[in-house]
Amino acid sequence: MAMTTMRLVGALAAVATLTACGSGDDQSLLGEAGDAVRGAISGPDAPPRVTTPPEVLRNFESPVLLLELNRVDGSALVGLVATNGRSTTWESSDERTITIRNGQLAATRGFGEDLMSADLPEITADARGRVVRDHYYLRGDEQTARSRYFCTLTSGGSTRVQVLDRTYPADIVYEDCEGEDGSFRNTYWFKPSGAMQKVEQYVSDAVGTIGVVDVQN
Repeated sequence: MAMTTMRLVGALAAVATLTACGSGDDQSLLGEAGDAVRGAISGPDAPPRVTTPPEVLRNFESPVLLLELNRVDGSALVGLVATNGRSTTWESSDERTITIRNGQLAATRGFGEDLMSADLPEITADARGRVVRDHYYLRGDEQTARSRYFCTLTSGGSTRVQVLDRTYPADIVYEDCEGEDGSFRNTYWFKPSGAMQKVEQYVSDAVGTIGVVDVQN
């Protein structure tokens, strides 16, 4: 079992000890939470759904993010395993990883057609105008190739974003991108503080978009 999973399961156990009141329903929910962490993420062949109770997720002792696997209508939990400057790496129970830089997906591993790395524009709640992003992928010859996209940032206004069983105020920014390899839209939901609450970002044609959600707010 990966060290990340051990930490996440340990955090769940601690929450269970603090919150369980002895009822069968409570014990059943907390047991389900532990199962969800152990089998948090899979590939497109068997999409999972995270069924951990929202109150358990919000009270994890360790940092966790919720992934929304939009192409396969699945979801997963990942835990923080490394920090390198402005980049953080998060890992699932089966050692699939994402790297987040400044609130954006910068790399994936273990999802199939992975985003190997990326040169990302600076995107904030008040960012507008034209930007360029470069994605790097492994091609058939096992060489890394660049896909360049020209993008336009626009405001989606103020709204409320659903996070688990609650909604929070957020400012939306849309990033509409076009390049030789196709087009896509990324969507960013910013907290009033300016931090990222949620991002829905294109990874590749095979993977589609992945939503990354801060569930601990």
